Amino acid sequence: AGGGVFQPSDVAEYMPVSETVIPGTVLVIGDDGKLQVTSTAYDTRVAGIVSTAPGISLGAKENGNDGEQIIAVSGRVPCKVDATRAPIHAGDLLTTSDMPGYAMKAIDPKIGTVLGKAMGSLETGIGTIEVLVTLQ
Repeated sequence: AGGGVFQPSDVAEYMPVSETVIPGTVLVIGDDGKLQVTSTAYDTRVAGIVSTAPGISLGAKENGNDGEQIIAVSGRVPCKVDATRAPIHAGDLLTTSDMPGYAMKAIDPKIGTVLGKAMGSLETGIGTIEVLVTLQ
């Protein structure tokens, strides 16, 4: 089963986001260049996962990062996943789901739709697992 306590080990970057989002949420690049919550399966605009507590963060500004959030672009990070279509096992490629903000198992994905690889498993339903972010 998915879940548990994760140690941060991701590289994250502050990026503009069009709405307030919680850690583990999968984001895509919106038409205005700001990141937004994914809501389409196999979206080639996939950009990353909202980080929990990154090991390394890039782009921090002295007076804060108004309108920006810290997005995991590499490494391991907890991610909201949807196993309603197919079970997710460690090593599976993940892509965006049509469940807003979630990733799902990528079955025969097109180039540009892969978010990363599952580091954990979730047999059914929705949950949170650790993901190795490897945008492809």
